[in-house]
Amino acid sequence: MGAPFATVAFYNAVLFAARGQMESMLAHPDGSPLSMSDQAIAGLGAGTVGALIACPTELIKCRIQAQAGSKASAAHIHAASLPAGLATLSQSGKGLASLTQAKGFSTLPLATATSGTTPGAIHLGDYTGSLQYKGPMDVMRQVMRSEGGVIGLYKGLVPTLLREVPGCAAMFAAYEAIKLGAAKQQGLSNANELGKGTLMVAGGAAGAVYWLTVYPADIIKSKLQTDSYRQPAYRGTLHCARQLYAADGIAAFFKGFSPAFSRSIPANAAAFLVYEMVRQTMTGA
Repeated sequence: MGAPFATVAFYNAVLFAARGQMESMLAHPDGSPLSMSDQAIAGLGAGTVGALIACPTELIKCRIQAQAGSKASAAHIHAASLPAGLATLSQSGKGLASLTQAKGFSTLPLATATSGTTPGAIHLGDYTGSLQYKGPMDVMRQVMRSEGGVIGLYKGLVPTLLREVPGCAAMFAAYEAIKLGAAKQQGLSNANELGKGTLMVAGGAAGAVYWLTVYPADIIKSKLQTDSYRQPAYRGTLHCARQLYAADGIAAFFKGFSPAFSRSIPANAAAFLVYEMVRQTMTGA
């Protein structure tokens, strides 16, 4: 768990630092506050920088998550749920079953069907297949060795940019708009006077705006980053989007949205609060 937390912390540090630099570049000579369009531009710049960090770290995360998902799904496979033509099952007299999957799917290990199981189900028991990746660093080594070096770590960069750039623009603009609105409602002359609770609400809402804006791009990014290198199912971002839409319609771009959306609110509430506390400590504002 340490590696994911470390990468998230590093990403947030780079993102907020880039945003601060963009704000300095966009500062008005008369010292007046940045407009919402200025904040959106700052977010665009920060998102561009953030994408360069997010792409390789999320490729590693996606590969490990996909591997974990494959391991979990191997624990219990219901034969009746397999689409026609996906798999060929053959059983011996002792109940030994082999599952040979169609092209594009990983081969699962041999499994012994246990007695007393649900008809039509194959229980693999403990997963016996060897894991492709031993950890985050092993993912990095294997990708760099067999998928084009450092360039391989940036597979899915286009959808990552499509997520980070507009997403961060919307998020930071929304955050500042909510802060200004809250300060006005509370009769404060400066948004820096807002309390921690209000800042957390603004940060949580900004995180919600982020995912509402760009979640489909995240789906495409994850599909491309876990796609096979030697036998890819997708030729690129647009091809992936077309394939997903052809298979499941618009719903394909919102799978898993609820948990991601729910997690983003407290995570961004905490991230923005920490950012404000650090900024106020360093600047004395």
